[in-house]
Amino acid sequence: PIGLHSRYLSSYIGLTARRIVPIYFDRWNTIDETIKPAYDAFKKAIWDEIRSAFVLGDEHFDYVMTVAGTCLRAFRTKMTSMYLRDSDGNVIRQRPSKYSHVIEQDHWDIFVAKRETEEFQKISKENRERALNPQHPYRKGRLGYARLEEDIIERTGEKIIPRVNVWVSARVGMDGEIDNANIQSVKDKCDKLTQSLTEEEEQDLGPNDTLFKALDLPDYSGRLRSYGKGVSKKRLYAPRSNSTQAQVNNLYAITSALAKKVENLQGNDITGRQQPEKMVERQQPEKLVERQQPKKMVERQQPEKLVERQQPEKMVERPQPNETQQSVKDSYNPVDIDSIPKTVQVWM
Repeated sequence: PIGLHSRYLSSYIGLTARRIVPIYFDRWNTIDETIKPAYDAFKKAIWDEIRSAFVLGDEHFDYVMTVAGTCLRAFRTKMTSMYLRDSDGNVIRQRPSKYSHVIEQDHWDIFVAKRETEEFQKISKENRERALNPQHPYRKGRLGYARLEEDIIERTGEKIIPRVNVWVSARVGMDGEIDNANIQSVKDKCDKLTQSLTEEEEQDLGPNDTLFKALDLPDYSGRLRSYGKGVSKKRLYAPRSNSTQAQVNNLYAITSALAKKVENLQGNDITGRQQPEKMVERQQPEKLVERQQPKKMVERQQPEKLVERQQPEKMVERPQPNETQQSVKDSYNPVDIDSIPKTVQVWM
């Protein structure tokens, strides 16, 4: 991991792993069906604990388990070299008091018994001899290649750092100088190989770059030098096509057969079949005009009928103004002349 909290993540994974997994469990990726369920339970417990403290996606599960296995192996190595035997070479049967909170006494007894077997003694001797005189010793402690590359990018401003530069930077002294003849020899070989290549050729080398050729050593299975844990050729480089002549001939035969089919289809007049006569008749403009202007709609919009409806006969027969005045006169009370007294008639 890289970034601000990368160091805390690695340390927390190690602390969680040795607190959950007993010290006598040797192989992290076991295939023994009798103990595999126990390993799966340990991995789930570690994963749940880590995700409760850090924001991680499901795609980081394999990486966390890889770091956990590495930390457990380093912890067992430390217990073996520092706490298994005393200064006289006698085996210490009591668990270290400093780590009593993560190591139970019965687990320590099993751990000690495994370390006393002949098989373990043979493997331990071979590893000690190989570690006594390393040809290219790593000198950056717990920094790791990923964080080292990040520091180089921040210091130089370069976006892409060649693999050989990261590898050499991990093996220089405190003053930044190379004090190992083997490392200087590898660097000189890489510089010489780089001068004979163009920039495009150098970027297209993939895992077999100048560092791989200069070291002349086989890489560990599933790992790449100067890339740290969790980086493999399959993840970093896209697989290249290994087409054989038989595959090329097969593709050529398929292409030829398709070309013949296309020629036969062109000879059958495909264009005439794609434009039938019925489709042309349906698209004639005359029929479309008749449908848009039907006869019934024209008759309904004639102006004569509309005028007749607006002036019906009953409205013409309504009373005239003269009749209205006569009716007003008739409405007064009539005077009967015979009813007037005669005396009154004389005076008149």
